[in-house]
Amino acid sequence: MSLLLTALPVLTAIGLLLAGRGAVTAAVVSAAVAAVVGVGTGSLSWNHLGEAGEYGLLTLQVLLILLFGMLLAALLERSGAMAELSRFLSDSVPTPALGAAAVVFGVVPFAESVTGYGVGVTVGVPILRALGFAPARAVILGMLGLNTAVWGALGPGTSIAAQLSGQTFRDVGVFSALFFGPTLLLVSASAWLTLRLRTGEPDSPHSEQRGLTAAIAVFGSALLLWAAVLTVNLLIGTAVAGVLGGLIALIVLFGFFRVRHGRLPARRATAVAGLPYAVLTGGLLASYAAYAAWENRLTSVLIWPPVWLAAACATVFFIWRRRALLPEVPSAVRRWVPVGVSTGGFMMLGWIMTVTGMSTTLGEAASVLGVWPAPALNTLGGYLVGNTTGSNAMFAQTIASMAAGSGADVLLTIAAANVACSLAIIASPPRLLLGMQMAGANPASDQRPITRILSAAVCLNTLVITAVLTAAVRLSSAA
Repeated sequence: MSLLLTALPVLTAIGLLLAGRGAVTAAVVSAAVAAVVGVGTGSLSWNHLGEAGEYGLLTLQVLLILLFGMLLAALLERSGAMAELSRFLSDSVPTPALGAAAVVFGVVPFAESVTGYGVGVTVGVPILRALGFAPARAVILGMLGLNTAVWGALGPGTSIAAQLSGQTFRDVGVFSALFFGPTLLLVSASAWLTLRLRTGEPDSPHSEQRGLTAAIAVFGSALLLWAAVLTVNLLIGTAVAGVLGGLIALIVLFGFFRVRHGRLPARRATAVAGLPYAVLTGGLLASYAAYAAWENRLTSVLIWPPVWLAAACATVFFIWRRRALLPEVPSAVRRWVPVGVSTGGFMMLGWIMTVTGMSTTLGEAASVLGVWPAPALNTLGGYLVGNTTGSNAMFAQTIASMAAGSGADVLLTIAAANVACSLAIIASPPRLLLGMQMAGANPASDQRPITRILSAAVCLNTLVITAVLTAAVRLSSAA
């Protein structure tokens, strides 16, 4: 099979995305092209379907995570639970800078890790606006909060990267958490500089935003989130690392707010609003513990994230018992269809290219360049597709083959590319549009500075991750 023919499915996907045809079209057409190439060259046959059991279950799990995650976000919004939690946070923070730190390194990471696909922005940006930040500044800070996209929606993108590269979910999660450190340093620097901007906006005169308090709040919160995410990956599991990492950061910050404020404006409605999240998080932790103690068919099903996302949705219905919530079910399904089709299509593309050897061929051809292009490749994928799931489905096996062909450590390379991809979504056009809509930003005046700052952060992150990966590969080779 010629190299051009092997690359045709990926080139088709990238070309359609650059042409603005959308993720659904790109995913379906590129998967079809991969199937045609595979059948035409004899490398894909019906026999391969019998080997697709484990990957098929992973695909089902990913699609159910997306469905129930999107439904949970819609139910919490319609029931008023999200508004109550937003009120609690905005009334708790002593200063806007501390509030921004809580949103960027606690609220958005937690919400995005639970539901994924930009839902964290719909939670964080309105809180930032309530704290007095102007639209452009609120969008930038809210988008920077998507820093835990590696673990977004309980980590299906990372799970796919592990599956296609022959690594374990836990190992990819742990090493992604290590590379997450430099990324968080860059995110915290970007957030601090955003707070220091003097633009004449109503929120810029806050002197404390530009002083020592802002620096301590932002960099301290980033360090706290990194330590929490890494610890959870090591001790509990990758799926809940972003959820618990964001939650731990919030708990510590609220403890600090309690000291500064003297009290927290919590009420019974606040506790009730947080109950669905408690069911989700507590259920996952309990099932992990049960699985570790008694590994059987039941516990292996209970550790599936969709089970507890569905339980959290059921909790919302049980607590509020409003018929007004029922229309959210078909509405969420309709919103899920394009996301599900595009995600499923990219996962099918990745599977076909893996079993036919196309990804290996591409990776081996690119291995003459070493591993330095790997983060940039996945950054491009994350920017175009708008999520880590689709990008890893397209490129994980190719990146793994690139690393193996150049003699580099596959796990290190996959983890670095995973983290590079995750931050790229903050500059993805669909995510930026969502953030601007939530903030009420003016496309004519606000879009250009927002795009410049976030694109600069993505490019710098890719360079930093590439440098760290190169150094890590050299150290591992020397050892």
